[in-house]
Amino acid sequence: MIPVSLTGFTGFFFDPQISSKIFLISGGILLLSIPASVLNQIQESEIDSKMNRTRTGLFLPEN
Repeated sequence: MIPVSLTGFTGFFFDPQISSKIFLISGGILLLSIPASVLNQIQESEIDSKMNRTRTGLFLPEN
């Protein structure tokens, strides 16, 4: 979520007329990406519960 907001924030550095709107727009991007991430987690929870990797809690492969 934060990287998405930072991407929008850094996009404003290419504009020669940086204004205070940068903080409003970056905050808006952040506030839109948080619910999208939550919705994604809710939608994938059933699928994740069926996978061996996520059921055991081991997210890294064992070597």
